[in-house]
Amino acid sequence: MVRDGYFYALGFIAATVLVGWFAQPAWAVVPLMLALFFLWFFRDPERVIPDAAGAVVSPGDVRPQRSRTSRTLFEWKAMARLSFSSKLPDCWREG
Repeated sequence: MVRDGYFYALGFIAATVLVGWFAQPAWAVVPLMLALFFLWFFRDPERVIPDAAGAVVSPGDVRPQRSRTSRTLFEWKAMARLSFSSKLPDCWREG
């Protein structure tokens, strides 16, 4: 877990307790959900980096979708084009 996540989560947990104490307890769900979101958002899972030659490593929790070589309109050199998918279910899937 990244250290900043604890600060945000603790602040919202304190807000949950205060809102639950001074207002209706049902309103405490909102800051509680925000605290859980920050704990999830600032997590720092262990990632496996492949050792294969030519392997593509995607940034963060996104997955490489496709790669292809294309030529630009104004230059005659080949360029690599990569596409990444950042759908939420892909973030939780292993391997």
